[in-house]
Amino acid sequence: VIEVSPTSTGDTGLPSVQTLSSGDIAVAFENNEVDGSSNAVQVQRLSATGEVIGPRVTVNRTWDGDQACPDLVAMEGAGVPFMVLWESEDQDSDGWGAFLRVLKPE
Repeated sequence: VIEVSPTSTGDTGLPSVQTLSSGDIAVAFENNEVDGSSNAVQVQRLSATGEVIGPRVTVNRTWDGDQACPDLVAMEGAGVPFMVLWESEDQDSDGWGAFLRVLKPE
């Protein structure tokens, strides 16, 4: 068993997992103790053996309302980005909306 968010003080959940072309693993999840509002979406990379690679990244850049239901899409080719998709409440001033951010493995 590998704990992806061991230093988190809040509740984490709704994980989404993808294996990247490098063999590393990306895990996106909700965390309710990040942005001072409600849920935020974070990503943590792990090696193929489960070792943490780098810091957790908070994906959303809007702090109001919930950011929830993350999903990951791995893109092909070593060193290429992966996408994180999520729902955000009131970010577009019209209830829930869908958002996407491209992250490049470091």
